[in-house]
Amino acid sequence: MVSGGTYGTEQIVQGAGYGRAILILLLTPVLWSLPTAFMIGELSSALPAEGGYYAWVRRGLGNFWGFRKRGCPWSPAFSTWQFIRRCLWRT
Repeated sequence: MVSGGTYGTEQIVQGAGYGRAILILLLTPVLWSLPTAFMIGELSSALPAEGGYYAWVRRGLGNFWGFRKRGCPWSPAFSTWQFIRRCLWRT
């Protein structure tokens, strides 16, 4: 995906002030990532299979949704590349 920086940082600093904004920006990734890390740890110990999310979704929901889980991360990257290609190599 194309990104120009963190979205909304200016509004956080304006609204909360510098000290609180730094605290928010330091705590948010920890509070967001910690439950995900615990979930991945539980799933990988309970269902030890190569493939991670793909293997877990396929086992729990079937082949169709496993395929969708496998293909979905590539969709935004593919569309972004097509957009950049058309903008840069316009004839």
